[in-house]
Amino acid sequence: MGPYDNELGMHVESDEWMDGQWLADDDGSLYIIPIDGDGVEGPDDDVAAAILKDLRVSGEDEITEDRAAELGLTIVAPSLRRFDADTGYHTA
Repeated sequence: MGPYDNELGMHVESDEWMDGQWLADDDGSLYIIPIDGDGVEGPDDDVAAAILKDLRVSGEDEITEDRAAELGLTIVAPSLRRFDADTGYHTA
């Protein structure tokens, strides 16, 4: 889900998330690394933990395409990224 705006009372689209690195697995789970470097949005699982560890160790804002493949992920092209304002969910 997108960030929650308390004043609006809804989830909103965020440039930090839309312009971050998006990764998807074969099951359709989506992992988003926001450009502000604030963790990983997506399932709370071993893959997200591995992404966070890689980011901390490397000091980078993104993981490499090779590392994504090792984790069973593909990088989502910007043209495939969507935010559904009605549900508050990001989709690819």
